[in-house]
Amino acid sequence: MAQPLTWGHTPIPEMDFGLITQESPAFRHGECQIKIIRVMDVLPEKHVEEFEKAYQKAANRLVKEFANEFCLEDGAIDWERLVQFNSGK
Repeated sequence: MAQPLTWGHTPIPEMDFGLITQESPAFRHGECQIKIIRVMDVLPEKHVEEFEKAYQKAANRLVKEFANEFCLEDGAIDWERLVQFNSGK
């Protein structure tokens, strides 16, 4: 049985087509492709807020990690440490 597409770990019911092959009548008549196009038109809008929150969390995490590893107490970048890290030393 084919696995439904997911957004993260959340199944996307609109994208659960079951098992479809090129020989399936739905595939040959374009029904599958039309359904995908319709879902693609609406689906991104449903997940914009969730994506933006996840994006901000990732950006914040990366900035925090960078600051912890490569910034001095006053917030300035410790360029020597950063260059050493970047050069593999």
